[in-house]
Amino acid sequence: MEEINPLEFGPSDLTKEVVETLTVEEKEEPTEHKTQTLLQKIQSMKVGEKIQLAMKGGREIRSILVRDSSKEIVAAVLENQKISESEIELIAKQKTSTEEVLRLISKKREWLKNYSILYALVTNPKTPQGAALSNIRSIKTKDLGMIAKNKSVTEAVRSAAKKILAERKP
Repeated sequence: MEEINPLEFGPSDLTKEVVETLTVEEKEEPTEHKTQTLLQKIQSMKVGEKIQLAMKGGREIRSILVRDSSKEIVAAVLENQKISESEIELIAKQKTSTEEVLRLISKKREWLKNYSILYALVTNPKTPQGAALSNIRSIKTKDLGMIAKNKSVTEAVRSAAKKILAERKP
């Protein structure tokens, strides 16, 4: 009986689909592995090296270093020229962001001009109370109504939202 070599025939549509799926899975694994080794490399660095990396690193590096316990490193991440407002918004929205990170974000006027960042800061329960309350007057009336009912924001922010709503209503 004659053996059939599967390579002599063109790949079927099903084979193409399987190959494409495997290719996608292969591409995903190295990225995950790369992130893990990048995290390990960053963890083994000294503070000075991390600060240098924070000032010049890309998005992936910034997302790792912004969670660092050192205030200097976090400040360096926020000073990075490549950081985008969308990244700042994500950081401001995260409930895992530290008070220090949120305080630093609230001090940058250029970022507070972006309403999404402003709203994220005011509604994040970890935002220092002074920073949240000093910016709450810039929140739209419709959003103040939502903040006044939101149980995840601090009581001080909720009551300030209610007070401002009462002032704005004729």
